[in-house]
Amino acid sequence: GVAVTGLTFALTAGVTYHFEYYIVYASSATTTGLGLGMTFPSAKFWGCYVGIQFAAVGTGAIFEGPITITGGSVTATATLAANTAYLAQIIGVIGNSTTGTLTPIFRSEIAGSTVAILAGSFGKLFTIS
Repeated sequence: GVAVTGLTFALTAGVTYHFEYYIVYASSATTTGLGLGMTFPSAKFWGCYVGIQFAAVGTGAIFEGPITITGGSVTATATLAANTAYLAQIIGVIGNSTTGTLTPIFRSEIAGSTVAILAGSFGKLFTIS
């Protein structure tokens, strides 16, 4: 995946953090979903959830899953309407072992079809202990 520009956080060794990302995206085709992932430094513990809007309101409107390893991702299989802004969310906690960078990454589900991260996307980082 490609790093989401401007949404990285520097992490300090031995600190526990909670993070949230709100990713506004658009796909060039309804048959192309968004893939979202994270890269992160070595961790004593890690838990991360991704939810991606990809269908009409109601049952099955969110494609969701965990990210369990650095570079791992969750990939939606469609987008409701082409060239329309939708919201995806990443939420997690990391008990950091080494100094490093927390970075959201993205990709298009289908090679040759475009998914773009739009203005208005942002992240929040909270120190827990």
